[in-house]
Amino acid sequence: MSMRSLHPRTLATLLAFASIALAQRPSRPATIRARITGGGGDGKCTFEVVVDDVAEVEIRDDRGTLRTISGNPSTWRRLDCNQPLPRNPVNFRFNGIDGRGRQFLVRDPNSNRGTAVIRIEDPRPGAEAYTGDLLWSNFGSGGPRPFPPPGGSAAFPPPGVGGWGGAWDNRWGNLIQFSGRGRGAFNRHGGPNYTLRAVRVTVDRARGEVTAAFDTNFSTNTLSFIGRISRVSGDIIDADLVSAMHLDQSAQARGNLRVRVASNRNVRSVDVNGDINSGRFNLNWRG
Repeated sequence: MSMRSLHPRTLATLLAFASIALAQRPSRPATIRARITGGGGDGKCTFEVVVDDVAEVEIRDDRGTLRTISGNPSTWRRLDCNQPLPRNPVNFRFNGIDGRGRQFLVRDPNSNRGTAVIRIEDPRPGAEAYTGDLLWSNFGSGGPRPFPPPGGSAAFPPPGVGGWGGAWDNRWGNLIQFSGRGRGAFNRHGGPNYTLRAVRVTVDRARGEVTAAFDTNFSTNTLSFIGRISRVSGDIIDADLVSAMHLDQSAQARGNLRVRVASNRNVRSVDVNGDINSGRFNLNWRG
């Protein structure tokens, strides 16, 4: 049967269904590389996109992805950052700057493996430009004076040691975060045992504590260990284990925790040995 032989009403109905199907077909995500402007202080990324109906903006590291949920394909105008978005940014927040509709944070990068997701809902016919800011703390210049670790160096770490340089003494503030991807194992007498994946290390210089949190082969379980820093030597942080969390909810722990980090905020290795509720365990992770 040819198109010419169709009744005009039938043809109009078919064309209407075809146009609806095309409009509802999801478009290919648009990607962009951020323009990094540099500069110290707190972190900031500003995006500008054009949306007709509903879309989601994803920011990870120095890349952006724009997904059209419905309506005409959304487009990028710009993505400007003074530094890439960290995997676990401190004090992360989102501010919608411009646009006639709604834009709001759907997923925080700290709970979404480093990816921030912002949803934009444009209520009126036609396309509209939307601008938003992603903000986070980066321990700006002139940070608080570092604590002297008990039995260790009064500076954290010593100037010029381990390739970190003197900037660590006065510009990084009290909270310093590291992260890494790798593989390791947690073995406990009597179980449970875990395969370890990514790790996040937070050094709190004001409290003199270090925390190591691991993603495991069980998606809902995270192993966290907290230790009181006893010594800093170059790129190695030694601590006396204080507690372990999400094993037995929260449990007292005794033992030693050693973290080796790099100047680019990557974690190189973590070793923990001791006992939890009188049960011996050991943990070894390598990036």
